[in-house]
Amino acid sequence: MRRRATLASLVTVAVTLLGIVAALLVSSTPAYASSTQKVYLTFYGWYDNTPPGCAIAYPDLHQCAGGTGSYSDPITFASDTAEIAAGTKVYVPRLEKYFIMEDDCTECDQDWSGQGPDGGPGMWHFDLWAGGENGNESALLNCEDALTQDGSESVIISPPSTETVSSPPLFNSSTGACYGGAQATDTVGQYKNASTGTCLTDPGGSSTSGTAADVSTCGSSSTQQFTYDGAFLKIGNLCIDNPSGSTLALDTCSGGPTEEWSVNPNGTIEDMQTSTKCVRASGSTLTAGSCSGTASEWTFTGTTVTPSASPSASVSASVSASASASPSPTSTASGGKTYEADKAALGGSADVTNCSACLDGEKVSSIGGGSSGTLTFTGVSEPTTGTYTMTVYYLAVAESKPAVITVDGVAQTVSFPETSASSYSVVGSYQVSVKLNAGSSNTIEFSGSGTKGAPDIDHIVI
Repeated sequence: MRRRATLASLVTVAVTLLGIVAALLVSSTPAYASSTQKVYLTFYGWYDNTPPGCAIAYPDLHQCAGGTGSYSDPITFASDTAEIAAGTKVYVPRLEKYFIMEDDCTECDQDWSGQGPDGGPGMWHFDLWAGGENGNESALLNCEDALTQDGSESVIISPPSTETVSSPPLFNSSTGACYGGAQATDTVGQYKNASTGTCLTDPGGSSTSGTAADVSTCGSSSTQQFTYDGAFLKIGNLCIDNPSGSTLALDTCSGGPTEEWSVNPNGTIEDMQTSTKCVRASGSTLTAGSCSGTASEWTFTGTTVTPSASPSASVSASVSASASASPSPTSTASGGKTYEADKAALGGSADVTNCSACLDGEKVSSIGGGSSGTLTFTGVSEPTTGTYTMTVYYLAVAESKPAVITVDGVAQTVSFPETSASSYSVVGSYQVSVKLNAGSSNTIEFSGSGTKGAPDIDHIVI
């Protein structure tokens, strides 16, 4: 779930001068030694910034949020200044890009100073700028959601200038493509209020804009099946809207800022623009108000679906720190076959080891590395030739791990994100597009990239 950075609508001259002084001090201060910190990363952009646009609270290298991700032109990110000083550079290995602290983020502040919507107190939270000016708003918001992973990941604070930098932007405003082909997921289901025990409802199944949303006895009716796509909570063509004050209505979806909501880990449904109002239930009434108490907490029951990918999307990641279900695989033809790694062909030092979190209690380890272990799935079968989505279930502890995936002789190198800082009980998933031939003669081999070991593999689903 992405979180937006916030900026007061009018920044006083005094604050601006302080930002300039801080920038001068940072630029004249010697660099500190690099360190690695586990950080929860979210994303924001042109449309969900507050106000919409590129204004930032602590201008340093940029007067407006931006950057390409190189060491000399890092991308803007937002956080709490009590957590990390304005002007500090960081490097995100998963994205292979540098960032610089230049903005404030309300939810980052909340997560650091107390029990915030995502965790805390003392929770490290950076909100990374994804851009999006002149781009498609829905595509940008979906990209932000797709790039956000559950849990924290390793970030290098005050990094050296020699880290690898990838050139593609996080979001391409011209094409709508998301970095790495990342693909968002939608949830569809029922929201039950913790205070009233009733569920969010579109009364009478109305499709009329301006209908007052309410809560009613939970049931199986389609009038309680709401879709959330990472920004908009909707049913049919209507979105939950907060046009003014405490009023909540079901209005025709426009993509406007008053329709943008964060469904948070603590169960609140919070407005993105100010992070001060939450969807609350009182009796049968639904209002926007305080985020405190059980009246603002909701339990979701439903399913996750993967919408159509952008035309250029090829790889999408879904790593869960709680080993929850990954998004449903998508493909150009029928799929859903499971191939277990411990039953595949092993080469070199690759071997089968116990894994309590894995599908059948076993995984394949020691792929790649100095002894060049390999894992080969043979007899991979599909009815027609085409490009399919292969979901790899794997473990990469303490760091991201690369693997060379060779499909019928065609190789690609994939970097698998870290699944846990220390636990071998967390299985992540990563989706990779592969071209398969009709029939059962396809082979898929996993090997190492250089001398570095590949992740441990549980199973694949195609």
